[in-house]
Amino acid sequence: MANQAGAVATKSIVANIKAIQVAVPMMKNMINKGQPPSPPTELSKLDLIRVVGKREPVRIYELLGKKGKIDETTKQILSIFNEGYELYKRRE
Repeated sequence: MANQAGAVATKSIVANIKAIQVAVPMMKNMINKGQPPSPPTELSKLDLIRVVGKREPVRIYELLGKKGKIDETTKQILSIFNEGYELYKRRE
């Protein structure tokens, strides 16, 4: 029973990763063409992950909200997170 639940959870995670892999490049392509995603959104970089079948790691993002609509607390938390993430990447 536990193995079945684990398999279902794994399939769900894989489906979510595939959806992200499709959505993020589409958004990047739109931004590169000068077209903001519709509706414009605030994203936070989370990390790079290894995906089965891909040679390069895939960057994952957290959707924070509509562009310009995130509150000051979220902005402060995001600033602290980004600082910590940079330290993590430098292994400090």
